[in-house]
Amino acid sequence: MVFDYIDHIVKCAKDGLQKPEDFGYWGSEDMFKTWGFCGIDKNRDSDIREISNFDYISNDLLTNFPDDFRIETYSHWLVGSVDRLTCRILKQELPFKDEIKEKDITTAFYAAMEWLNNLNDYPIADEGDYSEKQFKEAIETVKFWVDDLNPNLVYKDKLNLENCYERIYFDLVNKGYEFDDYNQVYPTDDQFMKSIYDLELCNVAEYQKWYEFCDENNIPRPQFTEEEFSKINPNQLELFKKE
Repeated sequence: MVFDYIDHIVKCAKDGLQKPEDFGYWGSEDMFKTWGFCGIDKNRDSDIREISNFDYISNDLLTNFPDDFRIETYSHWLVGSVDRLTCRILKQELPFKDEIKEKDITTAFYAAMEWLNNLNDYPIADEGDYSEKQFKEAIETVKFWVDDLNPNLVYKDKLNLENCYERIYFDLVNKGYEFDDYNQVYPTDDQFMKSIYDLELCNVAEYQKWYEFCDENNIPRPQFTEEEFSKINPNQLELFKKE
């Protein structure tokens, strides 16, 4: 069977103009008449690849066809909300959608379908945008581990926090550990701690945890100074001298 591209586009146009069942819509009157869905969206639970594809493709289509695309946001019972790119599919409203012909479909909709076809061949719209978003997400993961999950384990230079997060990130990556949002793969707690230890960012405020970690992994304890102990509590000096 030979694939008919025009028949495929016409079918996609009909599908895009079809209002889903149980879908409440109170937006523009042209929706599901000449405007409809083009299969490009993201939601609250989208991974980095989906977000990158949506942002890059939407920007491209809105730039080239500013009057033929708009982004609409809908509430959704499962994922909270959905951002969806809608498109002017038909040049003018037709009495019956079954009568749609190639000549009735806008150039904008063809462009959207071309993007979807490209994603079938290669799932990333733009490597640069995807890589940039991956990096930002990885840094946010490091910040969450350092600031929220373990707020006192790392000695953070208050004048250069971003450098602290990036140093940990690049050390973990150089060790071969992944930050993979798509497959939900991230460094373990022990891998984070070993990186912080190797970078000499251990915070004396949690010296007991660091000593336990080092003893469990058979590595030398971090060498905290008397001055470092005195900053957290002068009484700790006695404990320090007994270690």
